[in-house]
Amino acid sequence: MRRAWKISVMGVIAAGAVFSAISVTDDIDARKNLEFFWEMRHFDNLAVVALARGSIYPGMPSHELVRLAPPVWSDTIGRYAVYGFTPSGSYDYVAVIAVDEKVTEAYAGSCTWHWTFFDGTPREIRKSVSTIRHLKRSLRWLEERPALEQSERYKSVMKTVLQQERAKLGVPLESAQTGQSPVP
Repeated sequence: MRRAWKISVMGVIAAGAVFSAISVTDDIDARKNLEFFWEMRHFDNLAVVALARGSIYPGMPSHELVRLAPPVWSDTIGRYAVYGFTPSGSYDYVAVIAVDEKVTEAYAGSCTWHWTFFDGTPREIRKSVSTIRHLKRSLRWLEERPALEQSERYKSVMKTVLQQERAKLGVPLESAQTGQSPVP
């Protein structure tokens, strides 16, 4: 009887050691994260497998990323680029972000889970990209409603701010087009 007790104690200790090893290496700090981690590990996508294995890592040159796991689409705004590895509009998503052609952030998820592999995108870059996207949507909305009072004044102010934010990301003034584009 005493031997059986020792064996089950050893089993519990071994299971705890395995969980601790997974937790330390994969940033799992709560039960919910463990569930997300297992969901992510069952997601069959070349980019997710490469991220989980560490083949895609912070600082990796973006041309190596594209060679290792070809994206389905990309969106570039000056120094900032997003590479998408699932069809746009899908419930699942996998994206890798690069700034100055170096990978800075990677995440995957679905409607029920989200996993961030790493996140090192500078705050000021993230803020500029968010501002640009918001202003572009607002300008499109105003252009669809020309009868609104003050719309020309608002458009002028928004275009000025948009150009300032683009300049922060190194987008030339004549390069007004950004958006999703399929990657060959």
